[in-house]
Amino acid sequence: MAGIYNGAQAHILEKNPFALYIPCGAHSLNLAVIHAAESCAEIKTFFGNIQALYVFFSCSPARWKILHEETGLSLYNFSDTRWSAHIAAVKPLVKKPREIIAALDRTVNQLDLTADNLNQTKSLGKYFKSFESVVLLTIWYKTLQNIDNVSRCLQSESITIEEEVIFIQLLLDDLGCIRSSWNCILTEAKLVAGNLGFETEFKVKRTRRVKKFHEEPSNTAHYHDDTEKNFEVNIFNVAYFQSRFNVVKKVSSQFSFIWLQSEDPSSQDDKARQLAKFNSNDVKEDNLIEEICHFDRLKASSLFRKALLYCLVYTDKKIICFTCIITIFQQFPIDFLQKFSKM
Repeated sequence: MAGIYNGAQAHILEKNPFALYIPCGAHSLNLAVIHAAESCAEIKTFFGNIQALYVFFSCSPARWKILHEETGLSLYNFSDTRWSAHIAAVKPLVKKPREIIAALDRTVNQLDLTADNLNQTKSLGKYFKSFESVVLLTIWYKTLQNIDNVSRCLQSESITIEEEVIFIQLLLDDLGCIRSSWNCILTEAKLVAGNLGFETEFKVKRTRRVKKFHEEPSNTAHYHDDTEKNFEVNIFNVAYFQSRFNVVKKVSSQFSFIWLQSEDPSSQDDKARQLAKFNSNDVKEDNLIEEICHFDRLKASSLFRKALLYCLVYTDKKIICFTCIITIFQQFPIDFLQKFSKM
């Protein structure tokens, strides 16, 4: 889709250089979450074990019955398209970890398991009692809650690009807060693990170092001898979330000056000139600046949106440039997949 030479965007831009690409907000957020879930070995192992836990119980009615008797909850499968299933899969382990471990123990004691199933059960029980899993459950439950709230907002039929940018920025701020509160998360995880009788410290692992040969450039990777610091560095990476929405921010910045209050008329005029140059086939620079100045007084009024609608419907011949710009902007869809969380 986004290939520089053979992607769909490249072929469209070759035919029409003025075309603007607006990615589906919910879909972009979904892809960002999928990328984050595959960003390092620790997170891959975490979600892989959650999926294995679901498969273990769901493939046998007897095991599923034991799970319901112990927890009163159901486990959920992951989905690449309905990414909100991630939070549904994580939530039972956050709410009732002790009961899920007890269900695993009951399957070992009461059911005639095969050697492979027995080994898998013990492996899952050992992992979910580890401090690493408790920390990841704490982090990802907070993260997925914030992402799920924003995703549902992005699926609204009435949302605008400006509102999408605001929601995404709020999400990035929340993720930044989670990242900066590592010590608090660690303290919370130790308290939870201690109350459950689980491990309260990371297991010390040998740091893997790649041998450097003669005249080979030095490795720029950073190795941390401290296990906690190494774990923190590996699992926190919000850069991909930011890059995913740069296109939407860029498009929003091209048009947002039209309705935002500005104390600097010269800055507003400069942005109008840039927009006129970009849409030179549709608008004229002088006319656009003049028309935006006329509408500037309406920005403080609650009737601003009604005034814009009036211009679009009744006065399109009188205010040509401004109408073209607003029409172009209003035709940008935010979400191509309505109700993305329920697909």
